[in-house]
Amino acid sequence: MARTRTKTSTSTSTITKTRLQWITTQVVIALRRASSINKSYLDAIEKAILNQWISKLSIYGLNSDNLCQAQLILKIDWDRHKAEISKGTVTVSIGTEKWIDETAIELDALLKMFNTYVTNENLTTEVRTWYAPDLDEDKLNKELGWKKAEPIQWAKGDILEQTNQIEEMPEMCVGLTVLDL
Repeated sequence: MARTRTKTSTSTSTITKTRLQWITTQVVIALRRASSINKSYLDAIEKAILNQWISKLSIYGLNSDNLCQAQLILKIDWDRHKAEISKGTVTVSIGTEKWIDETAIELDALLKMFNTYVTNENLTTEVRTWYAPDLDEDKLNKELGWKKAEPIQWAKGDILEQTNQIEEMPEMCVGLTVLDL
């Protein structure tokens, strides 16, 4: 005899935050899960996000020669963010069964791949940020206690890349670049 199981009731919950709160949450989650960032740097990055000063953030995986083999990148399109808000979508509600621990599916998948690669290749991590266009970088560096960094040098190898726009947050995308060794 065939049997089936039917679920007669479902229980879902959602979390509603402003778009800016979700952006900040995704950045903080990425930094905490993929780097050993110190609290003062994390606080400064949060401040910069809340003021819409940062448009891009990367977490690099560096080998023992200080050459990059992996990059997790988060990009924020502040013009698209403003457009979404002007359309009336100031807040976003996310189902807790979809975004586990408030982490966007797209970010979660690439974080796992980045962390696995970093562990397998015995890499250290370093965080870098880029300001949004048309800002006074010297003034912001002074306020945040930052300085201009030397460019990252990549190790030799074939590059594999993947970029995902966060479905519920079209102003934000996450990408992963790794060397195929």
